[in-house]
Amino acid sequence: MNAGGSPITYGAWAAKLFATLGDRPSHPNLVVLVAWQAAEGTSASWNPLATTYAMPGATTFNSAGVRNYPSLRVGIRATILTLRAPGHGYEGILSNLAASADPTTTAEAINASDWCRGCAGGGYVIDLVPIVEQYFARYAGR
Repeated sequence: MNAGGSPITYGAWAAKLFATLGDRPSHPNLVVLVAWQAAEGTSASWNPLATTYAMPGATTFNSAGVRNYPSLRVGIRATILTLRAPGHGYEGILSNLAASADPTTTAEAINASDWCRGCAGGGYVIDLVPIVEQYFARYAGR
């Protein structure tokens, strides 16, 4: 599967995000990031997590303010800046990724944050984790 409107797979995008964050691209981390991208299902350019962070060269993708980014590097940077923004509950996501926590634990942190608190009836990302685990190669695009 492609990472949104980008010529890169979900798995490759996740690996690039981890490389930039300095976290390990462990299997649990890759599973949750691939599930998160699948949950968003956006075709915003270089923005598979549908962040709204304003960056130079970005354009508006939709009425919610999701952005199209001009490159992979800019999209990754915008995602990291979003996740590092204080006061939105993203700290739990980052600490779980740094610890390579169980993907369901990290998905619960995503669901509890402002990213999409309670979306999909409370199953946002969480419900996709077991499916992505079972069909990881298919979802990750490997």
